[in-house]
Amino acid sequence: MKILDALLHTMRPYRWWRAAIVFIPFVFEGGAFNIFSILKMSVSFIVFCLVTGAINIIDDVVDKKTDRNDPLKATLPIASGELSESKAEFSVAAILLGSFVAAFFFGPVFGAIVIAYFLIETAYYLYLKNEPFIDAVCIAVEMSLILLGGSIVSQRMISPWFFVFVLAVSVFIVLAEKKRAMLLALAVKPAGESPKENGLLEQGLTISAACAILIYCFYALSSLEGIKYGMILTTPLVFYAVFRVLMLTYDNGSEKALEKKLLGDGRFLVTVILWVVAAAVLSVI
Repeated sequence: MKILDALLHTMRPYRWWRAAIVFIPFVFEGGAFNIFSILKMSVSFIVFCLVTGAINIIDDVVDKKTDRNDPLKATLPIASGELSESKAEFSVAAILLGSFVAAFFFGPVFGAIVIAYFLIETAYYLYLKNEPFIDAVCIAVEMSLILLGGSIVSQRMISPWFFVFVLAVSVFIVLAEKKRAMLLALAVKPAGESPKENGLLEQGLTISAACAILIYCFYALSSLEGIKYGMILTTPLVFYAVFRVLMLTYDNGSEKALEKKLLGDGRFLVTVILWVVAAAVLSVI
């Protein structure tokens, strides 16, 4: 059990929430009470979660030496020696093999999407996560692949406008996470502030927030799907969710990372749930 706990800790379950976007096409499908559809979507969600967890293990194995010199990361299972490198590598192989086999049960297209997701996220963690703005684009593409995977499994294609919205909101959240991390770092080391980097991040955050809202409005007012289902009625929820993320980004009341703050913020979670319920109801009216 100790090894399993260490493995689960290394897989970072709190990051798996992003895979929930795979259910969005199912929301519009109107099949909420179809047990078979629910099972299919749940399996696809688990596949993306496991692949994400495997990549987190790979990242910890590669960064083992540098993590040992970081006071915050030195306690991670692999860096601390609680989980051996050989066991971690075996676990990655087993998880990826099982995930890829399960993915191809849904067809070659979904299998190819999962492999593409794995390759892009691996490139992000190993090479691109420190490249300004390229890292945000990588995350945005990953989220779009998850949404595309959900469309393939549910056999319900989503409007291209919604895919662009997912790209924009993904970039926004990544930049917000970076801004939050910068604010937390400056609270510890004020002298480490970089005016140029901070200014670029501020501009990127503002632009991506505005783009996300604007693109969602285009989706609601211009796409056949948005017009048919009356998605304009859900725009206030999107407006509030974006501004809630901004509020939590600049919140000085805690030292939590943005991702953990979002998962623990009742107002943000209720807003997301209300959007899902509204979208599901509008799609069957």
